[in-house]
Amino acid sequence: MRVLVLGIGNVMFGDEGVGVHFVKMMERNYKFSPKIRAKFDSALNLDDKFDADGANLELRFIDGGTLAMALTPLIAQADVLIVVDCISADGGETGDVYFFGYEQMPPSISWNGSAHEVEMLETLRLMELTGDLPRTKILGIVPKRIEPMSFELSSQAQEGVNLMEKTLLNELSRLGFSYEKIANFSVCDIALEFSKKGAI
Repeated sequence: MRVLVLGIGNVMFGDEGVGVHFVKMMERNYKFSPKIRAKFDSALNLDDKFDADGANLELRFIDGGTLAMALTPLIAQADVLIVVDCISADGGETGDVYFFGYEQMPPSISWNGSAHEVEMLETLRLMELTGDLPRTKILGIVPKRIEPMSFELSSQAQEGVNLMEKTLLNELSRLGFSYEKIANFSVCDIALEFSKKGAI
């Protein structure tokens, strides 16, 4: 089973890049391994090609930036996709975290706050129409919307990342992965690295 954790966002606009920063933080801070005799949740509807001993478990963390449609071939290779991105939510406040299945997207949730959100949603919809979309979940956070270019994250987003971390670890554990913390980078550490490089 190939699991893809895909961070989406524009790192040059503060909280808009939190999905990218978060995915990089998780990849650096944890070592993931297949659990021995991993038992998959029947709700995943996975077929018999996945061995119960976890031998076929594969986990990738990818910085998708604002590429959207260009990510289609990469996404199509996955069996399970977890998209980490900013979202808009009716009644939601900056830093609020949501986790839901793509097909069970709450009506209060939308991806229309920025161009990269709209393009990512369109990409998923197109892949769904062509039958190439893997089982997909969204780990989203409500950002502080800003106009000027900035690499700094709001205090609310930084707090929300703590819940995002727990949520993703729980989900990956459910999918059959064990984990060990090997570093202690913060999401701000990652954002600072982008600011020093001038970002891409």
